[in-house]
Amino acid sequence: MGDRHFIRVFIRRPDHDTYPDGLALSIHMACRAEGGEETLLNHNYGILFATGLIDEQDRISPRSLISPAIRPEEDGTWLVFAKRCYENGLPEDNADRVQAWRTADFCAFEPLGMIARPAGLWCDTAEISARIYGLVMERWSDPCGYPFRVDRELPAGVPYPPVKGYGDPVLLYREGMYYFIATNDNLNDIGLYVRRGETMEELFRPDATEHLILGADEEKGFVQTFWAPEFHEIGGELYILFAVSGKKWGPRCHMMKLKPGGNITDPDGWTTPVPVLRKDGSPLTDPEGITLDMTCFRTDRTYVVWSYRKHIGTPMDTGSMLYIATLNETDPRYLDSEPVLLSRPLYGWENVAGTINNEGPYPIVRNGEVYLAYSGGSANGYTYVIGMLTADASDDLLKPENWRKCDTPFMNFTSVPGEYGPGHNSFFRDAEGEWWIAYHTVASCRDHLRCPVMHRIRFGD
Repeated sequence: MGDRHFIRVFIRRPDHDTYPDGLALSIHMACRAEGGEETLLNHNYGILFATGLIDEQDRISPRSLISPAIRPEEDGTWLVFAKRCYENGLPEDNADRVQAWRTADFCAFEPLGMIARPAGLWCDTAEISARIYGLVMERWSDPCGYPFRVDRELPAGVPYPPVKGYGDPVLLYREGMYYFIATNDNLNDIGLYVRRGETMEELFRPDATEHLILGADEEKGFVQTFWAPEFHEIGGELYILFAVSGKKWGPRCHMMKLKPGGNITDPDGWTTPVPVLRKDGSPLTDPEGITLDMTCFRTDRTYVVWSYRKHIGTPMDTGSMLYIATLNETDPRYLDSEPVLLSRPLYGWENVAGTINNEGPYPIVRNGEVYLAYSGGSANGYTYVIGMLTADASDDLLKPENWRKCDTPFMNFTSVPGEYGPGHNSFFRDAEGEWWIAYHTVASCRDHLRCPVMHRIRFGD
């Protein structure tokens, strides 16, 4: 085997059933050492994706990429670029422009947006040093190894799937017990149910008890879409954040608090849920919008992030997007700032095959960094993925420019064999203080029954 090393960029042939246009028509990469076999990077899943457009009606028009190329620059970096097209590959009227990125190592990419087509020599393959070859192979050989590594083993005694028909899973370890809460698809997403056990294995035994802590109540406006419940500690008190609709469909973010001395599995241990409101007491959204998937974390201030969507199910659908605000810890029913748009599903993996989603945010705050995972793609299909936003915990997180959005998903259907559509995740710590990730999956590219799964995560420090 020779001393020369090469990297190649390409697109894949779309397959409607297993790899649709929005994924296939993105920049994929492969590496090889001279005389050796080529290695497909990121498990042959896209690495750089087209950015969709926002029209005058605030709708997202997805885009794809074709004809990718690499051009070495005089400063030792490379320009990676491709012609942007419609999602299905049909050409745009932009023959003289390309979407481009600059990279020094093919591990991190600086987006340059749409630029004039580069002059000079360029092709689909570039020679790289042995050092960069090693970096590339380390970065992209394991799709769920960045920004932290996900083990592929399940908890001891827990099969896959541990239970069927549950989405948006959340686990909590508190005072010697594990608790499990999720969206209960088996009951048409009506009601909040909690499981309790001394071990994770105990949570998912066939005879495990499900404790109903909040049932349907038309008089109080709790009728349908009991979605994405999460345990969070705010101001030293335990809350559940979730979405619910009244008789008229339209989920809204709500919260309820554990009463002093209350039992998590006892419905009488919780206060009556209340909607989360703006600082002035007005609703988070107008009648044309929905809010859901609210999560919470603390740095120097307490922040909430949630998903917002307007005109769902109509030609004016905006797609779901992430908003962030600070929260009033003294009375957390109220925001303490105006909502700020944090992320929209512009990448091809976020708006794939007619599903335009940024939803399910969930944070880890660790060693001065905020890792905000979120999901895109189809919430009950194999295209569902986990994306990642990161920021310095000391920054003003209400400023979108202080956040960094990963170009490619943190986890996708190639990340863990047999687990398709990983998404709407949460993080939790076990009895030993180790970090875990929980998310829901489906069993195949054609399956739509959501099932939770848990894996340990490991940081590099």
